Amino acid sequence: MGLTPTFASLLFFLGLHGICTGFLQENCTNYSLQFERVFSVPGDMAMLNSTLVSPDVFDFQTVPYNITWYDSETGDEISNQTGRIVVQGETLWFLKITENDSGDYVTILRTPFRCYRQVTKLVVDQPEKCGRPRKCNQRLTKGVTDTLPCPLKDYTRKLDSYNISSTLTWYRGCERIVDRVGQYVYRDRTTLLIKEVGAQNNYDYTCSLNFTLGGVAGSVSETIDAWVRDEYSMVPQVHEPTNRTIRAEIGTNFSQLCSVFVPGVGLPFVDVIWSMGNKIIDATHPSERVYTIAQPFRFQDGSKKGVYMELLLAFSQLREEDFDVNYTCQAQSGRGHPQAYFTLLAADPNVMLPIGSVFGCVMVLFITSVIVFYLFKVDIVLWFRKMFPVLYRSKDSDGKLYDAYVAYPQSCAIGFSVEVETFALHALPHVLEKACGYKLFIAGRDCMPGEAIVDSVVENIQASRRLLLLYTASTFASKRHTSSTSSTSSSSNNNNLSKNNNSESTTGGGGVGFDEVYPDARQQLECLAAMHRALIEGSLKVVLVELEKITPAQLALFPESVRHLRKKQGANAFTVPPEREIVKQMNKDHSVETETHHVSAGHLLLLTCHLLVAAHGANVTWSRAGRLELPGGAEVRDRLLWFLPVQASHNGTYTCEIRDETRSLKLNFGVSVSTGQCPDPPENISVPQGVRGGLPCKQKEIFRLNKTRSIRWMKDCRPVEPISVDESGYLRLPVASEEDGGKYTCLVDISLDGRKYTAARSIQLTIKRDLTDAVLAKPEVMFPRWQVVVVEVGKAAELKCLAYIGFGEDPDIVMYWTVDGKFVEEYEGLVESWKYTHNRGRVYGLSTLSISKVLPLFLNVSIHCNIMNRVGRNAGLVLLQEGNLSPSSTSYLFH
Repeated sequence: MGLTPTFASLLFFLGLHGICTGFLQENCTNYSLQFERVFSVPGDMAMLNSTLVSPDVFDFQTVPYNITWYDSETGDEISNQTGRIVVQGETLWFLKITENDSGDYVTILRTPFRCYRQVTKLVVDQPEKCGRPRKCNQRLTKGVTDTLPCPLKDYTRKLDSYNISSTLTWYRGCERIVDRVGQYVYRDRTTLLIKEVGAQNNYDYTCSLNFTLGGVAGSVSETIDAWVRDEYSMVPQVHEPTNRTIRAEIGTNFSQLCSVFVPGVGLPFVDVIWSMGNKIIDATHPSERVYTIAQPFRFQDGSKKGVYMELLLAFSQLREEDFDVNYTCQAQSGRGHPQAYFTLLAADPNVMLPIGSVFGCVMVLFITSVIVFYLFKVDIVLWFRKMFPVLYRSKDSDGKLYDAYVAYPQSCAIGFSVEVETFALHALPHVLEKACGYKLFIAGRDCMPGEAIVDSVVENIQASRRLLLLYTASTFASKRHTSSTSSTSSSSNNNNLSKNNNSESTTGGGGVGFDEVYPDARQQLECLAAMHRALIEGSLKVVLVELEKITPAQLALFPESVRHLRKKQGANAFTVPPEREIVKQMNKDHSVETETHHVSAGHLLLLTCHLLVAAHGANVTWSRAGRLELPGGAEVRDRLLWFLPVQASHNGTYTCEIRDETRSLKLNFGVSVSTGQCPDPPENISVPQGVRGGLPCKQKEIFRLNKTRSIRWMKDCRPVEPISVDESGYLRLPVASEEDGGKYTCLVDISLDGRKYTAARSIQLTIKRDLTDAVLAKPEVMFPRWQVVVVEVGKAAELKCLAYIGFGEDPDIVMYWTVDGKFVEEYEGLVESWKYTHNRGRVYGLSTLSISKVLPLFLNVSIHCNIMNRVGRNAGLVLLQEGNLSPSSTSYLFH
């Protein structure tokens, strides 16, 4: 049942009765001391502004209210005083500050039903010669054009709401700065632009705002302590892609790297994005078919310093809709917005591929066949001879009884050894006769007892198809032998050799002879007959078999005929080849400092080796305290270390090591196991009292599993009901108070392999009472992020930009527009402005760019809405395209 208007008005006036009785007797909701303090010096003007008129406090647009200011020391109500004080609702003006004005001032806001109380502190300091004693710090970037925003924007906005004009003057120290003289430009009412910032700009700058209020002309000033940093960045350069077409086959995977080089020093404020047509590709997870992967920064030193910022565009599977499309890589920065593209086309039918495949298979088959035949040629020949005897003509018709005659240094001969005899009488028969089926004649095994040596040698060599001459380094080294040119018959001398092994001979046969006789007559006759038949007649094939390594000095003592034959056809060596020297070069290990994970016993823990970003395909091993054997309950899956679940015995240090052909990388993890449901907090997050905030659930390893999960939060191991929790586990908190401090634990319940596990991570939240500590957030552009606006050339147009600032109006926020990388002041007909706007307790900046007449040079160029503060900067992009602005025309906005 609602109240009648008359009754509501009665209640309102009864509430106003507290003005007469004093604010101390009222039971008002106390908002304590305001976060912002007001600093001033004697003689200046000062503005105290209450923040009670806010939708976070009450619905001020529908509920009537009244505001009264009080002096906290006397309790007296403050009203207008000519030449001294002006009260304008929630704003209290001091037209001429004195030292006695320093203190706390109370604001009482009354509605028909409730009242609210807030304290605002005014601090009056003694002035300095040049500037103000309280200074704010701002950074300037060396070598580029930068800006200094004046912290008096609250004053200019308030004066604008009164329709009171004001002027702003800048000073460098005590010296006044003249607009557009030297390197200084008054960019707008509250911003000073400095060209080519250098070390000389490390100075105090004062902005003084002059205006007339309540019939009193006065001013208010703020001093900025500007310091020049060496970090800077120039216009980015896109090295890849290179505006070309690329052909690929449908159904295959594909990737293209966007490589952007940013000249400068330090880490630049540059965003690298991929877009497909006019749509930004923002997917980053491989589960998406088209996604991007950020690559590690690569810093370049030398004469051209800078950093490479790279973003990989990947397609897990190419589809038909992916072709005939331009893929653009763009680098967004305050210095410029270069871009490059590539066009993906379907590959032409490649007839060379099957031809090359067939040819390659034939070559591989041929090379394999050659290698196999080379390694197993004897076995292959024997197998063919056995399986296909019809293909081989019988050798029995040539009258030969043996396949080979084996000549070797026999007992009492030069070069004889037990090893040589064993090789000739056992190794050769075992291989050639038993395994290969050859027939051998071996002296000492096959000759008849009492048979003459000459007859045995001549007849059996005549009956053999080839001769195997086995020798060592000392076989021919007893005396120097040379070839003879004698052609004398050797019959009688050979007979003499059969009678006396120590007699000397000067015979030769067929131009091949020995000047001196071997101590063993059979060895001499075998060598003479073999060389004669091989070199003179050509009727016998001699196979030289060296049973040890022959040096050049030893080879010089060989008979000339043996040396000639060895040079002509080579020799088969049965010596052990020298071992190859193996040189191993070990790279020095690289290790990373230990990262400690605090976890409770019974919970799930997953360790990810972050070095995997740069080590795809490398060998990954996990160890504990230098041992590859992991404790029970810990196992490696997909190169990740799982604890299923964590046990008390898992305390310790674990090492992830990645090895490839060139290096070894190590990353250490500390695991600290505690009892209870909530582990110890590894980090501390501070939030000022009276500010809204939130806590992240740092369980990215668990979230990457893409399993169904539930997220819950606990404070000091007691369940809490949060305002909201998003899918990443981010816990949004109410306005922070002292009792909100404590240990917060994010618990993720997940099912793996049919079992339920819980992963937990704690964060210590500290509520700061010192209001001088401010928490600044990086600004975020809500729109436009990537917008195409259809305009008509020669007509007017207006662009708007909305950016999220935080939970309070930040005096250091700067919003401005750039066209093709240039400030709007460099163009005629462009006017920019911006203001704060509030929505559900959040503060946004709304900037407007008014174009009096659209020129052709404004079309298809990057128009950026820029916003920055001391924490960072952000930008939104607009492209103007010419078209017919009919009622059906629309602007295309892509987030």
